[in-house]
Amino acid sequence: MMLEKFEDFTADPTYDTFIILVCYQFWGFLSPFLKGVLDVVLKYIWDEGAISVNITTSTTVSVGYAQALGFVGIGNLTQLTDLFMEIMPKIFVNQILSGSSKLSYGTTADDTLKKLKIDL
Repeated sequence: MMLEKFEDFTADPTYDTFIILVCYQFWGFLSPFLKGVLDVVLKYIWDEGAISVNITTSTTVSVGYAQALGFVGIGNLTQLTDLFMEIMPKIFVNQILSGSSKLSYGTTADDTLKKLKIDL
């Protein structure tokens, strides 16, 4: 991934491609450290997390996050972890770059974010 960003920078050496290259270099250094922590947190949320939905005043349904995320297309913990690891550097880059240079999150991530009603 970082080699692709370097190739993009050499093909089009602009400020925006340089910022993208530097951000991905930082992500390449920091991601192994963050992955362990993220795995533990997401595993706990996947196994123990639940959301309660009030159907009527006397009926409440509790659904685990593992089941709830299945409705938006995330079928297992590995997919959830991969989604976070792919989106995090793009969020970081998009906070720095201007509107026209922002990176796309990809169709899977964009669809998931729309279904969860998250606007980044």
